[in-house]
Order: sequence, then structure tokens, then C-alpha cells
Amino acid sequence: NWNARALNQAFDTSRFERSAARVLDRNARAFPSAFTGYRSDKISNIDLSVIKSIAIVERVKLQFRAETFNLFNHAIFSGPNTDPVNANFGRITSQSNLPRTTQLALRVTF
Repeated sequence: NWNARALNQAFDTSRFERSAARVLDRNARAFPSAFTGYRSDKISNIDLSVIKSIAIVERVKLQFRAETFNLFNHAIFSGPNTDPVNANFGRITSQSNLPRTTQLALRVTF
């Protein structure tokens, strides 16, 4: 019952012992951090660049660049909290990528 985009409950948390007093230290499950990609949302970023070079004189060129990162502003969520005694257990509380960013640049080459 896994849903990487369900922010309030990415998996069924009712099957875990959540009381700190009842969880034994040798029974507490520490999910390995090596497999975080299996627990998080898929990567789906699309970037766009538009570049125009203009010759001003024979040896001088002007280049205009417009670059947009995460063009469609698609959120990629982090993995859910995997600590059974945490209040946010099974919840996704953060975003992995940045929101849409645009930058403009002028470059003179001589």
C-alpha cells in the first residue's frame, strides 16, 4: 500500500508499534538510508535553455542566454519519515527539488 505522492500517509502506518515505551531498542527498525530512492518520488525535472549569439563586429560577439530550471514547476517530494516513534511517521514533510528558477545572462566575447 505504497503511494509516494500521498503526503499524509505514504504507507500503512497501522502495522507498526508506535508507542516509545513498547518499542524495544533491539526491535526498532532502522530503515537503511541507502534505499531512499525507493521510498521517494520519481525524478521528473525539465529544464529549458534559449541561447542567441549575435556578431557585433568581426571579433566581438554578444551572447544572450535565458535558462529555466524545473520548467513545469513539478514538485519532487522527499521520502517519508521512517521513525516509528516520531509524530510524522509515514508522512512526507519536505520537497527534494527547488521551485522553478529562471536566469538571464549576457556574455561578451572578444
